[in-house]
Amino acid sequence: MNTEYIYYHLLVAASGSDDSTEAYVPIPADSSPYEVVSAVFVPNVAVTAHGSNHWTVALKATDGEAGTPGASMGGFSTDSGSGGASLAAGDKVAITVSAAAAQAVAGGAIQIDVNEGGTAPANLDGCLCIGIRKLPPA
Repeated sequence: MNTEYIYYHLLVAASGSDDSTEAYVPIPADSSPYEVVSAVFVPNVAVTAHGSNHWTVALKATDGEAGTPGASMGGFSTDSGSGGASLAAGDKVAITVSAAAAQAVAGGAIQIDVNEGGTAPANLDGCLCIGIRKLPPA
């Protein structure tokens, strides 16, 4: 089965306080479910990891059109207190995708759940690439 790639420009301005933002990437609306097989984020700007002032990003599949997001299938963080890392402009951040949460319903979406902890040191700006594969109809 072929993998299709969805590209999404993610730009979230640092607000100066704890804040959250959600964006949605649509999944094709045909009769088959899809599986997220890969995800990569390439930042346009550097972000220094910090224990109090950081970004946390999680990818979650919804359970249909205008559906409820499920468990996180993967993500990344710049929270140095929780294993996060600094982001360097142009360096790929591979996102490990959990197979248990990676199935996306046809016509649903992938939610990009972005949380700013404290006062993030810079805007979160870059390209998110999500690889999806069509599964046989249920």
